[in-house]
Amino acid sequence: MPGFSLVIADRAQTLASRGVRSVSLDLLAQWKGLKETGQFRFTPPTQAILAFRQALRELDDEGGPAGRANRYAANHAALLCGMRRMGFREFVPAELQSHIITSFLFPDDPTFEFEKFYQRLSDKGMVIYPGKLTEVDCFRIGNIGRISESDIESLLTAIEATLLEMNVEIPDRAPARQTETSHTVEYEDYDSTSGSYDDTRVPVGLPIILDYLASTPTGLSEQTVLDAGCGTGSCLSELRRRIGKLHGRELNAGMQQVAKKRFADDPSVQIEQGSITELPFADETFDGIICNQVLRHLDPGESDDANSAGFPNVRRFFREAFRVLRPHGVLVINTSSHQQLRDGFWWAALIPAAIDRMLPRFPSINRLENIFQQTGFVGFETAVPLEEVLQGEQYLDPAGPLSAAWRAGDSTWSLTTEEELAHALDNVTSRLEDGSMAAFLEEREQRRAKIGQTTFLAARKR
Repeated sequence: MPGFSLVIADRAQTLASRGVRSVSLDLLAQWKGLKETGQFRFTPPTQAILAFRQALRELDDEGGPAGRANRYAANHAALLCGMRRMGFREFVPAELQSHIITSFLFPDDPTFEFEKFYQRLSDKGMVIYPGKLTEVDCFRIGNIGRISESDIESLLTAIEATLLEMNVEIPDRAPARQTETSHTVEYEDYDSTSGSYDDTRVPVGLPIILDYLASTPTGLSEQTVLDAGCGTGSCLSELRRRIGKLHGRELNAGMQQVAKKRFADDPSVQIEQGSITELPFADETFDGIICNQVLRHLDPGESDDANSAGFPNVRRFFREAFRVLRPHGVLVINTSSHQQLRDGFWWAALIPAAIDRMLPRFPSINRLENIFQQTGFVGFETAVPLEEVLQGEQYLDPAGPLSAAWRAGDSTWSLTTEEELAHALDNVTSRLEDGSMAAFLEEREQRRAKIGQTTFLAARKR
């Protein structure tokens, strides 16, 4: 198949290059031919040019070189996090690394043999670079190409399984330190914001939730459903006229009191305070369990379970949910993918460092699917409500970030430093004053329109 090249040359020198010895590589003849006839001198590289055009379109859709570099950097960060957790160390110091290709030193374990490691990964459908570039015992993994963080997560899962097959010790699987009973990480002062939380936060995906609940053998009006991490009870409020009996469990006292007051006169809705990693219910109590944007609040620390790795408290919740669900009951999770966190919220571009701090709190979609399967759930499904936004009508307020009450609608803002917050507010003020905010909002919203803000995942107990 013919190809083509792009040439940057001095025009005067090109015009003076008569008498070249190559026919096919005669740049001057080719330039004259295109100028006079609009055609290549030989077989035109039609397929290559069309592929090149499509590649440029995809690059533009991703936000140009900067947007693609952000994806590669996210892949690199996810890879480093997962590999370091398994005990791998990079060959190149962190301050000198790029996000294109990463070299990792062989683990200091006599059972590790790279050839076997490479072949076992290949057998799992994961192909990495087959060799090394230096005399140092290391191997390389690429972060570029048409891959995303979910692909990196799949690779990490395959690497971990391969190390276990080879009996290579994984430090992260050693027993971890004792964790707090609640297994939560509070980084937002919900006691203070609970009273106004519903002003800038609305339940989303209700048709999706109802569809998943309706897929169980029991009719909606006869079901008993738990909202795990119910917050102020806004989602329960939308469900209570459709579902027979509802339970809400919320750890934060401020949020729980708002929810309890909301349903004080409704005996069909029971609100309890406590952690979702320890459910005080008998086995097979519920037909459905929903969990809306709560997993981020579970401590993602080290695992104390020798049969799991990463997000141990999410796994605890899944095991508890599996226990208290009736056969054929459904667990519905509302979360956000890492791409949605970066590009599904227009204001995320104002506080990129806080977004980076938030990402490790969110299990990837691929990781959650694995946890579903490892817990024993079947029939995994996903759905994305592209049009719905978590902050409702307040979301597109261009001056919203200037208000503390508006920022309280998403806990990511609480992860900013004073300097980062000041910089973000200055950015908003400057854009409002110079008139560039409208174009900024439009560009950010074009991204959200393609990916949405939230992803719903559901699976069933056999």
